[in-house]
Amino acid sequence: MRVETRHDLRHIVILLLIAGAIGVYLMLTMVLIANDGVEYIRFARRLTHDPANVISKYPAGYLMIIWFAHYVFALLGADASNLSWATSAQAATLLFRILSTIPLYYVGKSLVGGSKSFLALLILGFLPYPARFISDVMRDWPFVLFLFCGLCLLLRRDLHAHWRSFFWVGAAAGIAYIIRVEGLQLLVYGVLSLTVYLCRRRDRMMPAHAVSAFLLMAAGFAVTCGWYIGMKQERVPDKLREFIDAVRAHQDTETLPARDRIAGVGGLSRAEYVPDDFVKGELFRGFLKILNRVSQNLLHFFAAPAVLGLYLHFRNRRYFAVPEFQAAGFMVVYIAMLLMLYHCYGYVSRRHVLPLTLMALYYVPDGLLVLAHRIAALGRLAHVSRRKAVRTGLCFNVLLAAGIIACLPKLLDAGRSDKTPYRTVAAWLSENTSPDQAVVSSDMRIPFYADREGIPDEGPAYVPARAAFVVKVYGGRNETLLPLLANRCMEEVFSVGLRKNDADHRIVVYEVRLNPKP
Repeated sequence: MRVETRHDLRHIVILLLIAGAIGVYLMLTMVLIANDGVEYIRFARRLTHDPANVISKYPAGYLMIIWFAHYVFALLGADASNLSWATSAQAATLLFRILSTIPLYYVGKSLVGGSKSFLALLILGFLPYPARFISDVMRDWPFVLFLFCGLCLLLRRDLHAHWRSFFWVGAAAGIAYIIRVEGLQLLVYGVLSLTVYLCRRRDRMMPAHAVSAFLLMAAGFAVTCGWYIGMKQERVPDKLREFIDAVRAHQDTETLPARDRIAGVGGLSRAEYVPDDFVKGELFRGFLKILNRVSQNLLHFFAAPAVLGLYLHFRNRRYFAVPEFQAAGFMVVYIAMLLMLYHCYGYVSRRHVLPLTLMALYYVPDGLLVLAHRIAALGRLAHVSRRKAVRTGLCFNVLLAAGIIACLPKLLDAGRSDKTPYRTVAAWLSENTSPDQAVVSSDMRIPFYADREGIPDEGPAYVPARAAFVVKVYGGRNETLLPLLANRCMEEVFSVGLRKNDADHRIVVYEVRLNPKP
């Protein structure tokens, strides 16, 4: 037991160092945070002045993380600039990524063993897209931390004897829910675990303990997020409610003429309510989109080994064993949620499939090992060693190294390096405008990094009276700006190109000036 613990500690320390080093590098080289990050920071700054209103409307968990991170930075001497808020939010996200290594490792150890879990997380450290989420202001890694903490508790071998730990499963579900509503899935996995332990012959849980465990899990959830649900005054999450409304609208249109069915009803976010389209077409398209996003997160190189490893792992396993049952349940439930998201909003991003990617990643070492075994069996490699095990190990290491090397170009590339002109424009605005001047912009990150009040651009004819400058990002689509607006005119004062030798792709700063009286 001591040797196993020592190996686990060594593995975790190595993984923590890799995640920390890569995360710091990506944070320092990130050119621009995402638009969602700008919104999160804007709402987090309002927590001090209007906490009740912010918490009732926005994802309060991550906003509180951002606010607390900046509070700590302020104690260390940081100012109140937007850049300071962005840096502290990135540092907080990095911290959660580093901490998530521990539950991720033990979940993988329960599923595939410690050595394979270590190799899977070693690969994770170099995957470019999951790594990019570290340096951005996104809530995915904080959510992953608490989601996999709950899974780690549910995968304990002696869970039937430690049924009181279900309280902490509920607590993890509540905290994850405050960050993202998908945290509710932990309650589903908890019910699955209780069902398994009630039906097992060995290590069976007593019915009284199962009921007590369920009540403890509900209590843990209520303690951590009951106040949040009360403040939001929503009994059903927004995304689930929209999905239910879409299904009802779909059913209501079955009695309408075909023309009306195609037009859609209810003014919902998506109007594709043709009968049977969801089952026959949209469901299949959504599933393919999910697979494609997972494959992108795995840089495609590790996608085939992940599928092969999953197939081999579950082919000869007892599906009613707790780890396999939980892993299969996790993938089924998560895919169902992603399909619901795709149906309501018409998209699935790489961020959304991150937990599913992590679960698939555990089975990559098994897939690589099978591929290495096949390659080692080739006759041309017999001269390397007469022992097939040595040849297999060599081929496995070559495949693993090749995959990591393939990740490096994208990993080491500065985040959003193509957005460098945005920072150039922001720097110009910071130096040539006063703090009380508002800026209309089609991309809110420009006034954010300039530390100026930003006003969303709502069209060429919309310039509020308090706006002093207008920033336009031209994408080469013959876009023009109306030169005259009432008694004001636009005068170009700064411009920077987005592409070399392409005058149509550029960012232009206009100053709003009063027209001289005739």
